[in-house]
Amino acid sequence: MKYLKEYIGYNEYYQEVNHNDYIDLYSGGKFIYFDIDNIKDLMRLFKYHLYRVYTRGYTDEDKLEFNDIPIISSDMSLSEQNRILMEGKYSHSIYIFYVRYGYYSITMRNIGDEWYILNLFNEKNSELQFYRCDQIEGLLKLIEDKL
Repeated sequence: MKYLKEYIGYNEYYQEVNHNDYIDLYSGGKFIYFDIDNIKDLMRLFKYHLYRVYTRGYTDEDKLEFNDIPIISSDMSLSEQNRILMEGKYSHSIYIFYVRYGYYSITMRNIGDEWYILNLFNEKNSELQFYRCDQIEGLLKLIEDKL
C-alpha cells in the first residue's frame, strides 16, 4: 500500500526538483536547441510575452568568447519578435527562453533526450521552484498548471 500512495502522487509530465538536483541537471550536459514548432507552442502559450530569448554564439570578432546572446528582448514590438523567430535564422539555435508573465519569471532550457528544466520565480512572494519536464508536452502542461 505504501508504494500505491507514492504512485498516486506521481506526475508523468513533470516533477518538482530541489535546487541541488536542478543544478546537477543544469550543469550535467549540453543544452539542446528548441525546434521551431516548440517555439511556436511556447509563444502561443505565453501570449507572446517573451522577455528574453537567447542563442549561443561568439560575442567578439576574434571568436574568443562564447556567450549567451539575446535575440529577443522585451523592448521589441511583438511583430519584430515574431519576425525574428519565424524567419528561420535562429530556428535551430534558440536554447534559452526567459519569460516574464504576470508576476512570474520563468527560465526554460532543453537539456536533451526530450527533457526540459524550468525555474519558476514568483516575484510576489519571492518563491523559487525548480522542475524537470518530460518532453515538450510536460513543459507545456507545467506552465498551464502553474500559471
